[in-house]
Amino acid sequence: MMGYVALHEWEMAHKTYLRFEKLTKDMATIEENTYTIQALYYYSKWQTNQHAQYVRKINELYNQSLQKQLKNNLQLLAYLKEKIK
Repeated sequence: MMGYVALHEWEMAHKTYLRFEKLTKDMATIEENTYTIQALYYYSKWQTNQHAQYVRKINELYNQSLQKQLKNNLQLLAYLKEKIK
């Protein structure tokens, strides 16, 4: 997922997210990893259509990560928040 976002392959990032959702449905996942994948997905969606809902979703993930003290996510989400200003 990170590779597709880094290469600006937005369509592949979308497909990867949908595959992730399908594979992890009804399964226990590591919350920090799920937040990372969701953040990258929301960023890629924002890149393709600039809808404000994705900015809000990234901000929500940032706040949830802040509450749960997920340091790695906070760094990524802070970076993404700066990129979408």
